[in-house]
Amino acid sequence: MQDEITGRYLQENQVLIVRKPDFGYSSMSPMLAGNIGSIGGINEKAIGVSEATCLTQDTTLYGIPASIRMGMVLDSVDNIESALQILNSNRTCGWNLFISDGKVPKGLILEQTANCSHICTWDESYEDNSPFWKISYVLRRTNCYVSPECAALQRENYNSKSLSDIVNFLLKKDSFFAEWTHYKALSEEIDQLWGNLDLNNSITLLRDVYNGKTDIIFRYMRERLHRKEPIHQWVATPKTGEMIVCFATKDKTGLEASTHYANLFDLTNSHNKIK
Repeated sequence: MQDEITGRYLQENQVLIVRKPDFGYSSMSPMLAGNIGSIGGINEKAIGVSEATCLTQDTTLYGIPASIRMGMVLDSVDNIESALQILNSNRTCGWNLFISDGKVPKGLILEQTANCSHICTWDESYEDNSPFWKISYVLRRTNCYVSPECAALQRENYNSKSLSDIVNFLLKKDSFFAEWTHYKALSEEIDQLWGNLDLNNSITLLRDVYNGKTDIIFRYMRERLHRKEPIHQWVATPKTGEMIVCFATKDKTGLEASTHYANLFDLTNSHNKIK
């Protein structure tokens, strides 16, 4: 997207927002300048939140957008239960919402539509429902649901690698086979690094998977759909306040742009010194 007057592209207006409200917790979020709320970040209480959009027909205009709810979480929450309460209220449309508490540590995924939601943990039985599979102590999602309740409100076939889904993808009727292929590529790389994931190799893993370096079928789908070109990517360890983020530029996608390291506590402390 390009501004017709200035010629500036949307992705050139990205910033790392560090907030320290008078009444609330400090937080750090990569976002577009001027955006209200948050599309993911971490706060000083080791709470992390993020999202993946999930298309569904079960939507409503009467509620609070997820970006506002995620901003509310970063401002006011110091535990995962309170985060769930905010994120699961006033739902509007389809999301996979990722929530973690580095103090416990504990992570959850909240799958939701306007009228349905499911709190997902790594050890639930449906995490092993084919074509998905369980990885111990790891939760991951792409732009599709895994819980049967939410999946039924998103797609005709639960098994997104079925023959009909492949045909629909080739006919450009839907992209759920591509979403499953993305899930497969991501999961296989996590399986290989299980027990050794850290901040640095996590961002490398994401960039390699999105670029199609690890899965030739996913690379073909990505090129065919002209998708999976994030305007930014980031990983974080909420307990230590560390984050690695890469912002797309005019000429480079978020997969190709330089990575930048930031620490929430270092930045808020330097703000205090300047002030």
